[in-house]
Amino acid sequence: MKRKNPEGYKKLLVYQRAEELRQFVFEITEKFPISEFRRKEHMRDSARSVKQNVVEGWKRETTQQYIDFLSFSFGSLGELKEDGKDCLNDGLISQREFEELERRCGELDYLMRRLKESLERKIQKSQVFSPYQRWLKTKMEERDRKEREFDEELKRIVEGARKGKKGEMGEMGERGEKRELGKREEREGNEEKGNFPKKFLSGFMIVFVCFSVFVPMGIKAQKEIKLFVSPEMFELKVERGQISEDKMIIFNKSQIPVPIEVMVTNFGAQEESGTITFFDEPAKRVGEEDDVSYNPRKWIKIENPNFILDPYEREEIRFKIEIPENAEPGGHFAVVLFEPKLPSFYFEEKTVRAIPKIGVLFLFSVKVEGLERAEIPLTIIEFAIPEKFHLQKLEDFFVKTVRAAEGLIIVERSHLPFVLSIKNNDIYHIKPEGKLSILNNNGKIVGETEIKETTILPGRIRRFPVEFKPDLPERLTKFLPASISKFISQNLLFGKYRALLNLKVGDDIISKEIEFWVFPWKVALILLTSALFFLLIVMIYRKRIKSALLVLFKRRV
Repeated sequence: MKRKNPEGYKKLLVYQRAEELRQFVFEITEKFPISEFRRKEHMRDSARSVKQNVVEGWKRETTQQYIDFLSFSFGSLGELKEDGKDCLNDGLISQREFEELERRCGELDYLMRRLKESLERKIQKSQVFSPYQRWLKTKMEERDRKEREFDEELKRIVEGARKGKKGEMGEMGERGEKRELGKREEREGNEEKGNFPKKFLSGFMIVFVCFSVFVPMGIKAQKEIKLFVSPEMFELKVERGQISEDKMIIFNKSQIPVPIEVMVTNFGAQEESGTITFFDEPAKRVGEEDDVSYNPRKWIKIENPNFILDPYEREEIRFKIEIPENAEPGGHFAVVLFEPKLPSFYFEEKTVRAIPKIGVLFLFSVKVEGLERAEIPLTIIEFAIPEKFHLQKLEDFFVKTVRAAEGLIIVERSHLPFVLSIKNNDIYHIKPEGKLSILNNNGKIVGETEIKETTILPGRIRRFPVEFKPDLPERLTKFLPASISKFISQNLLFGKYRALLNLKVGDDIISKEIEFWVFPWKVALILLTSALFFLLIVMIYRKRIKSALLVLFKRRV
């Protein structure tokens, strides 16, 4: 950025007003007392910095550097305005002087903003765009406009629902149905003509051109991909030979178009942890070839497995389920995965590439007439308090000296972690739920913990922790600090208790219980030590205490 006149900045109105502001600040701070020397110098430096940064920006080589130094001037101007408010509150300047300072700062702020906007427009005009870049810029502006319209329409729908405007909601629903119907007819027409592969290829090329052309424009930045599906799971009770059709919807909440590939695979669950694992083909039986009777991923046929999802749009995925005539009875499990297929140039160089996958679970239960389910759908394999929380030495002492039962359990804390392992004995998946109750020696419930519904696949063991924390009265927790409330809650129980577990699966209820003792020995030791110390004090000063009590009671009489 070449300047014809090296002193041309002096003709700028911004520079002239900044110089006037500096002189005014110098005048009003001249009368500050010696004790305010630091504030006086800081205000003068801020006023001087506003002007000097305008000059330095003018002298710089590029317009962008000029804009950067104007930003420094804005910062110094903001400091000066705040210092003026503090001086008014501290009685260092009068109300009239403060109002004059505010006026000058406001005027200068306006002029600097106009200058900055002018420089930014100059930068934009100096850029030379190719026809492709101009076309893409138009597309981005149109996308931003659609995004704003989407937000406004959504806001209007929510406000209409709150006010009970049923007529308006009906109209919006009718327009939405027409849009969906139009999209469906368009998709069916393309499929009839056999143009879907060409459409996908051409759409992918458009995305390719968008990314490749915008790279030199400096907007190549990895953006977060936000995809959502609805529903998240299908639980289907089916019969052999059954054919059905349904749909699922995927939403693109990100700001970029995303090419999507849909694939179907089988899934299972690991023992104990329940972590989902994917596999294409189930284990083959000896002497058997590929068989779809126990391969659920081949039961699902996706209508449109490849498509491009534009920003803030949704796509309806239709599918068909065909259950084989020889499908094996029991539970079969598959998942439909939606995987974004993003080109490598979408990512910044030397960055971690994180591409999310989302899926819809399909839980099939193949029913066969005459086949009975397991009498006991689940078995509680383990229900106990982990050994690391036991007072092992105290348990061994009671077992040897008092001849207590071998299964004696003694714990210290009232916060009790339990380990629960459940096995599914059925050929279908089950969803047990229940409650853990803690009862004292009199049979009174001192606390309960809810066990939420959990899916367990056929033949699998699911292990998960259950934690019990006794609840304190609300009046107590309201006035006590959190640390004290936690300490009391951890040491609230003392004595013999019983943990009763009730699990419900369908109409079946399975129960199991364990007995244990709670002995907070650290708290007991502190209380015992305090009592002995108090007793010792009483024994040492018993004569003085006796005399004081006699005097006290005689006065009252």
